[in-house]
Amino acid sequence: MSESPRQYAYLRITSTVIDPDRITQQTGLMPNQQWRVGEQTPVVGGPAKFHHWQLDSGIEPSDDFHEHVAAVAGKVVGKEGAIRSLIEDCSVQLQIVRYLEGAADVGLSLSLREIDFLARTGASLSVDDYDVGSDT
Repeated sequence: MSESPRQYAYLRITSTVIDPDRITQQTGLMPNQQWRVGEQTPVVGGPAKFHHWQLDSGIEPSDDFHEHVAAVAGKVVGKEGAIRSLIEDCSVQLQIVRYLEGAADVGLSLSLREIDFLARTGASLSVDDYDVGSDT
C-alpha cells in the first residue's frame, strides 16, 4: 500500500544579524516557528547557528503544493515590501517540501502567480522532494 503524498510550503527567513523579534516587528507577521542563535533547534537538535523565522501555509499536508504556496502568499498580502526589505541582511526563502511516491521521477513547475510572489518578496526557492517508496 502506498502512502498518501504529504506536501508543505513555508516562508523562511534566516539571519545572523536580525533576530526573529525584529523580523516580526518589521513584517507585522507572526511566525509559526522561530529560534535564535544558540538556542536548541527542533530540526537539527543542536544549537542554532543563525536566527530562524518561519511562516507556514497552515493547510493540510494532503493538499497540493500549489495550494500551500497560495496559502503562504495569501498570508503576506500587503507585507511583500517589508519582507523584501530584509534581503540585505537575511536569507528569504520559499521552502517547498514534498513526500511523494516515486519522487525521483516527479517534476515541479511554478505558475506565473507563484513566480510573481517570489519576485515581490525577494524570496529564493528551495524544493526538497523525498521518495516515500512503494510496497509494490
